[in-house]
Amino acid sequence: MAAGAGVTIGCWINHFFHLVSKPTGSLPVIQNILPLTTDLLVLVLTKFTVGIVLILLVCQLVQNLSLQVLYSWFKVVTRNKEARRRLEIEVPYRFVTYTSVGICATTFVLVLHRFL
Repeated sequence: MAAGAGVTIGCWINHFFHLVSKPTGSLPVIQNILPLTTDLLVLVLTKFTVGIVLILLVCQLVQNLSLQVLYSWFKVVTRNKEARRRLEIEVPYRFVTYTSVGICATTFVLVLHRFL
């Protein structure tokens, strides 16, 4: 549910800030498929790797930040591993983490791919 919320927010951000180009006309007929060359394969693998690495970095960063905020909010010792399983800590940190992953996947990764 959190990832879906993040994707929805990311799509709204794309629409609001005009980050996605509008279609120019009717859908193209799939007759002009590019041949698979090594340059194209390298570009595709680079975009995939960069996108996955960015999503993983955002996931770890937001997870650590949200856990620190929640630990200080509820005055819990950060070394306590069982505190992470408490309902008032686990639900918000997971929701914030996966919402940010959805936003990152639908906005930041697309903008980064445009530069590549």
